[in-house]
Amino acid sequence: MKQIKIWALLATTIFSQNQAQNYLNYTVSNAHSHNDYEQKVPFWEAYYANFGSVEADVFLVNGKLWVAHTEKELSPDRTLESLYLDNISKQIKLNKGKIYPDSSKKLQLLIDIKQDYKISLNALSATLKKYPEITGNSGVKIVITGNRPQPSDFKNYPDYLFLMGILIKNILLTSLEESDYSVQICRGW
Repeated sequence: MKQIKIWALLATTIFSQNQAQNYLNYTVSNAHSHNDYEQKVPFWEAYYANFGSVEADVFLVNGKLWVAHTEKELSPDRTLESLYLDNISKQIKLNKGKIYPDSSKKLQLLIDIKQDYKISLNALSATLKKYPEITGNSGVKIVITGNRPQPSDFKNYPDYLFLMGILIKNILLTSLEESDYSVQICRGW
């Protein structure tokens, strides 16, 4: 009986140490700024805190991608370019080709398409052609969520766009709410 207690204590200690070590692997580089555009200073607050991910919800208005959570909140001075793409481009140039001064850090720009994905993704692709320093940068990942194509159509979009889907029991689901499921897949990851 004494041996069982010792083995149980040893197993618990090892398990606890492993769990503590797993938590130590997380830093702000793992942090995500959900609806980042709602911050007082979009992009910059997350960037200077060294977050690894920021999110922008977009609506296509007059050929431009405007950033807001709902259509009521749309404003022409809050575009994907002005809040995110111009700033990311600026930092890449400032950091000699890297998104952060520390070249081991990366940034995920999660773009939530709020309207028809075909028209919005075409506009996004056209806009991103002006930013080869972003689309060709291994330190920046552009992930599309929200309204998006079926997985069979992922191949029709540029490789620098990572299109999110949902995988459950080896079946890719795209028409159900993502919040109901915890496992997600993305082309290119």
